[in-house]
Amino acid sequence: MKRINKKQSGFTLLELLVVVSILAIIAGAVISAISGQEERAGQGVALNTMGALENAVRQNVVINNGLPSGLDSLLCADTTAGGTANVTSTGAVLMGSADGQVGGLTPGYVGELDVATLPGDTDAEEDPGSILRAAGLTSFRYAEQLACDETDGNAVNVGGVVTSGDDGLSEVLANRVFWPATQGGFGYEAQLDTAVNQPITIAILQEPAEVGAAINDIIGVFGVGNFSELSEGQNQIISRGPVDGNVEGNGQFYSHFSLAVKVGEVDDGLDGGDPAVITTSSSYEADEVEIVAILDSDGDNFDDEIAEFAGLEDE
Repeated sequence: MKRINKKQSGFTLLELLVVVSILAIIAGAVISAISGQEERAGQGVALNTMGALENAVRQNVVINNGLPSGLDSLLCADTTAGGTANVTSTGAVLMGSADGQVGGLTPGYVGELDVATLPGDTDAEEDPGSILRAAGLTSFRYAEQLACDETDGNAVNVGGVVTSGDDGLSEVLANRVFWPATQGGFGYEAQLDTAVNQPITIAILQEPAEVGAAINDIIGVFGVGNFSELSEGQNQIISRGPVDGNVEGNGQFYSHFSLAVKVGEVDDGLDGGDPAVITTSSSYEADEVEIVAILDSDGDNFDDEIAEFAGLEDE
């Protein structure tokens, strides 16, 4: 019987070096191909979320017969005295500052907004409160003013719940400041009651044309947080307020999306972004209240996001 000897085969050192070199070249090519694409991927997610949010709002109009209530006002005000929507007596301010107050809106977004008070009217057909209520915007969430002053140690009373020692805007509160005090926030839902001639303080866009609106339109801006009608109640459409993953600062800033809503217009073609003009010369009609754009956490609309995604515009 002949015995067959099988020679043990394997890779030589040279062959191994060649394989390793090839793998290194492939890995380098893959890394180069995907490097810098994280932001592009994030923009793609934001675009999909904005489209889904627009559909959710349309569903809400059908299901709940109006625009969603309980939206975040993006404002800090004295919400402890009665909880009414008239917050003019304490001088409501934007949640954040252009120099980047931690826990507030992104600095770029703050620069696009103003604070304005819609004056009430004794005629219900011209009264902004009555008109917004009829359109479905029956309440807004404000943040307690003491929680926005960056000063720790003040006792904050929101809805009967007193919190002290942790009341400055911080990274932890970036997306929670409008939550109820019982759930770790400093927010209060201010109801639009049935009275007419009720002033309402809201955040507005300085440049309505940026969202395709007329220059004299009054465009209110409201955040879609976790406690809006879209995510609460019997007919909830989404589980929670969607978050924009493109926000810088590791969660230090408010990162929910917002609705830009036409709430009225300034007469005589005057600039709709001037709060002083709004208080003296403005008009409101129920059939003109409508959502004109979905905005990301930096205040960019859908068209802006598409341009950035396509590389046609810088952030």
